[in-house]
Amino acid sequence: MSQLATEYERKHVYRVQCKDCNEVLTDRGMNAVLLSDRSVQLYSTDLFPYTVSFIQGDYSAASCSCRVRDVACINCGNVVGYHVNVPCKLCLSQPNNGHYWMFRSNDITSQQIYMKGK
Repeated sequence: MSQLATEYERKHVYRVQCKDCNEVLTDRGMNAVLLSDRSVQLYSTDLFPYTVSFIQGDYSAASCSCRVRDVACINCGNVVGYHVNVPCKLCLSQPNNGHYWMFRSNDITSQQIYMKGK
């Protein structure tokens, strides 16, 4: 648990951009890991990013029972991540930051823009 606390104490904030067109998706991004598989690196934000749009419908996540829906960049259509519409019990039982807008590291670029003190 102390390792997780250390992770949450580091408040790095990132500008997250679409890898295909450089559209800014959020200036409130945080480095994250998939709660059900901590080897998967992601970026997340807590506020609706106005430069993405929902595509298709909800589906069950591959590694847990969360209901998620993909989002794409509104500028170029690149699928950049997903929104957790209904988190599962397993994920809700894990320490988390309350961010439900997730960006896949392979589909975005990121730049650190702010760091709160140690």
